[in-house]
Amino acid sequence: MVTEVLSKRVLDYILNDIEFTISRLGISATLSLEERENYKHQKYEVLVSSSFQTMPVLFKKIHIEGDITVKDKEGAPDYYLQVRVSLCNYYTLLNGGSNGSELGCIVYEVDKEYNRRVMVNEKSGENYDIPPQYYVEKIHTLEI
Repeated sequence: MVTEVLSKRVLDYILNDIEFTISRLGISATLSLEERENYKHQKYEVLVSSSFQTMPVLFKKIHIEGDITVKDKEGAPDYYLQVRVSLCNYYTLLNGGSNGSELGCIVYEVDKEYNRRVMVNEKSGENYDIPPQYYVEKIHTLEI
């Protein structure tokens, strides 16, 4: 699960960044993580937005859902993670039908031990026990 791998601060940063990105598309919605269960009763987390509307009103309900995938970055040390967020919008028509489409994918890189390496390098190799501080960088964004 995503919350087991990434810290709350990193997830909040990513959610706020995605909200800012979709606000550039004219979508004002708040995002949150929702825990769901598949048919094998395995739990997973999905990014879900609040419902929003278009002007003029074309749909009964519109919302965004996203899958968050966290994996080790290929060819990098263990403390580098790659976070992929695939966003889709889903809408319910006024007559009751529903459909959806893909918005795109956003990719982040997370360095889990950024401040530890900086402190060791600055202090001539002395190792300090300091809490981990994450460094998050957006690698790929939505094509707007």
